[in-house]
Amino acid sequence: MRRVLGKLGKLTELKVCYEAGPTGYALYWELTRMGVQCEVIAPSLVPMKSGDRIKTDRRDAERLARSYQAGDVVTGSRSRFACLHPGSASSFVYLLRP
Repeated sequence: MRRVLGKLGKLTELKVCYEAGPTGYALYWELTRMGVQCEVIAPSLVPMKSGDRIKTDRRDAERLARSYQAGDVVTGSRSRFACLHPGSASSFVYLLRP
């Protein structure tokens, strides 16, 4: 991962985001440990055009990248970021889920 990100620029200057999912925040923790600014976005809050019903990973990634670059992922005081728990709290969160 470090080699791929290194091709994009200095790790400390990169800003990346991805949609929160069922796999947890391991990618977030790894990226931040490497010095990359990473944000996890709640998928339900990514802006979408009405009538756009075709959902593919590629389209989702492009839409998220455009929205993130344009600053549309955060509007006013309403944050569109997922809640991040520290590593030790993550295990506890999984216990609370049904």
